[in-house]
Amino acid sequence: MGRERDLVRSLEKLVLWVYTFSFSLIMLLLALMSMGLWRELLFALDLALNDVNQRLFISVSAILLFIAGIYTLLFKLRPRPVQQAIVKTTQLGDICISLDAIEALVVKAAGKVPGLREIKPVIKPTEQGIAILIKGTVTAEDSIPQMSLELQETVKSNIEAIAGVTVIEVRVVIQGITRDLRGRVE
Repeated sequence: MGRERDLVRSLEKLVLWVYTFSFSLIMLLLALMSMGLWRELLFALDLALNDVNQRLFISVSAILLFIAGIYTLLFKLRPRPVQQAIVKTTQLGDICISLDAIEALVVKAAGKVPGLREIKPVIKPTEQGIAILIKGTVTAEDSIPQMSLELQETVKSNIEAIAGVTVIEVRVVIQGITRDLRGRVE
């Protein structure tokens, strides 16, 4: 599922790149024509349109660029819906909190753990609550298992206390180790 999504995103980026490049090339040609080079460009275009195979190629290319442009306008430029996790249903209605807000709370809670540097939280809502994956880097001076356990406990307790969401899992993946140079003179 993740690889398929990455492949689709890569293809979308390729389509957007080809469309942008082609549009830029067309704009360059129009600029050259407006600077007085229009006769040479029109002559070259006339030669290209006299050949049936080249006319077919230009027509198919233009249709594909038109479709790519419509796709870009309709699907890529629309705002993404904000994903929400329902916290509690009350008599007055649902209380919702965005996953972006929960990510910000995770970052804030992780900042309380000494020795932890850069982190990237990923929140996955489930029926039982939320699962949190934290990828990060740590300093070489601290115990990674102890720091990871403290991170798990701190994040779980803070998210449950502040957001009111049940945290079913906090996974920690240490992706790198950095040297902590603060407070040292070398």
